[in-house]
Amino acid sequence: MHTLQTSAVSRHKKNNQTHRPVFKRCLAATTSALVLGFGLTGCVTTGTDQPATQRGAFGVPQQPVQTAGTDYIKSEQKVVIGAFRVAFAQKISESARSSSLFGTGSQSAAMSGTLTGLDAADYQAITDAAYKDFVSRLKTTGLQVVEAAELARSKAYTDMAASPSPLKLDSSTTGNVLMLAPSGMKLALFPGETGAGSAFAGFDMRNPLRAFPTIIKEENAGVMTVTYYIDFLNASSSGNTRVMGGDAEVEMGQGLSVRAGSGISYSTLKGSQCVGYCPNATTTIKLGQAVFSQEPYGTTRNVTDGGVNALGVVSGLLTGQGFARKDLEIRADPTRFRSIADQLLLQANTTLVNAIQQAR
Repeated sequence: MHTLQTSAVSRHKKNNQTHRPVFKRCLAATTSALVLGFGLTGCVTTGTDQPATQRGAFGVPQQPVQTAGTDYIKSEQKVVIGAFRVAFAQKISESARSSSLFGTGSQSAAMSGTLTGLDAADYQAITDAAYKDFVSRLKTTGLQVVEAAELARSKAYTDMAASPSPLKLDSSTTGNVLMLAPSGMKLALFPGETGAGSAFAGFDMRNPLRAFPTIIKEENAGVMTVTYYIDFLNASSSGNTRVMGGDAEVEMGQGLSVRAGSGISYSTLKGSQCVGYCPNATTTIKLGQAVFSQEPYGTTRNVTDGGVNALGVVSGLLTGQGFARKDLEIRADPTRFRSIADQLLLQANTTLVNAIQQAR
């Protein structure tokens, strides 16, 4: 897992009594104490300082970078940046559930956080800086880069459907985010990103999935889509369906991260010319683990409705189905948020472009 290493973060670690949320291990929760007969605990805690580790088969942690189809990159000479998107999470939710080893008792825990304090100009500045840095690094690999300003000559690109930027999205594909394109560039959306109904959008002739193959032919170059998701809370949980008497625990703490799974989808020229069985016709280069910071960037306020947890206590007493929750509101300091986000995206750019360079 990648951790942002800066002097600011180092100072923060040395003075964590002042600036860093204290990590609290759940020993008991209000509701768990009242359903002790079931041997369960449900815990919601402010304090974790890194995202959960992403694991693959047999629980093995994923590599920092995950790639597929990179063989096609070797002969590429030119690439079109068809889409570059940065999606900033606006709300993050996490939950866990435990069940009694014997009996019907259960305990659940849930937390959520919402982000405030930033305006469109803040998000746009971060997006523009990330794009400029990415293009600069991509050119060092030897690829000729065609940017949006040069695509005015492309009918496929000028006719391609686009959405207003910034755009609020809330789907199972994106989560609750505000998505932006760099200034002067179209915000392209893909099937599923605006909800289940949008899965049929791929049949629209103006959809990017339809436009990109034409652009590949027009420009005699591959087309690249880059998507980064920025989370504002580091969160972890014991799992949504944990059984056999395990505790239900959820933790959240301030910290920005570029989400695992963010990265590049690259329809190479060579891949587009593949005929027959082409399992890796599209190159993907994505973060296997989040790139994250442990540095706080604002203030945290507990906005939990006390009545909800009171109901969880009663439910635990009467039915054994107890629950606990906690809701946070994070008010960001724009200067600090932008500084940390810029550094994280720079690190993500470096990681992904290095993988391209190695493949070439």
